[in-house]
Amino acid sequence: MNSKIYQNWLLQLDKEMRAAKRHILLLVDNVSSHALGDMVLTNIKVQKLPANTTTYLQPLDAGVIASFKARFRSLQIDHGIERFEADANVNGQSAYKIDQY
Repeated sequence: MNSKIYQNWLLQLDKEMRAAKRHILLLVDNVSSHALGDMVLTNIKVQKLPANTTTYLQPLDAGVIASFKARFRSLQIDHGIERFEADANVNGQSAYKIDQY
């Protein structure tokens, strides 16, 4: 994610919260893409967590995400192999580059 995507999402969420007449607190880690810049949010208060606390406060960081990424990568490779076997126009060098990603 980059700052622009995050800010667009946050503005949309703020608009939805305003329409629902709700105020929320959003806790985020201190990654650089979570920069607010000069955004004005009426119904969202964004609070950044202190550095190096997400591993303690977000249990998903402790292994679930790694397992998810490994499974996703496996499915991604399987899909690539299926496409390679079905399409004679795909060369082995391209498939190798994809696997290195």
